[in-house]
Amino acid sequence: RPYLTITAAQDALKLAIITTISSPVQCKGFCYVKQGVYFDEYLINRQYVDMHFEYGAIVISDTDGKPVISDTDGNNEPVNINITGKGQFYHTRYNPQGLDNQAVALSNSDSREFNFEAYEVDGIQIYGGNSITTKINVKNTRIRYTIFVGNKKSIHFEKCTFLSGLDLDNFF
Repeated sequence: RPYLTITAAQDALKLAIITTISSPVQCKGFCYVKQGVYFDEYLINRQYVDMHFEYGAIVISDTDGKPVISDTDGNNEPVNINITGKGQFYHTRYNPQGLDNQAVALSNSDSREFNFEAYEVDGIQIYGGNSITTKINVKNTRIRYTIFVGNKKSIHFEKCTFLSGLDLDNFF
């Protein structure tokens, strides 16, 4: 069923899973995002819902302090993230210093998994001190600016392109 926004589709799918399945932890939904520009969408991911983005699906957050993708959903609940495809993720207020306004921001201290594949992302921020235990995997993605790692955690990159180079000081 088509929805006007990614967030509306995600919320409907999560609600359907929770209300129809006795144990949603064992069930997953799937949201397929067609090409198009999705403006001012933020915190689009939901627990129990995997996402796939067509080439040409461009998702932009224009809200200060709100990333497109985070390891919490719109209700501040921790989520696992499985995003595949060729989407593009940007924040109009991108900050190359890593202080908020990245397209992707991870800070949760609960054990989660972040599996991310996209055509391009403007930046990825990981913060939260040493308490973050999220497993982070990024593959086949062009990273436009920087990866800001505020807690010296490791990220597994597979076949990624760093368009502005990679500052290894962030990782050690």
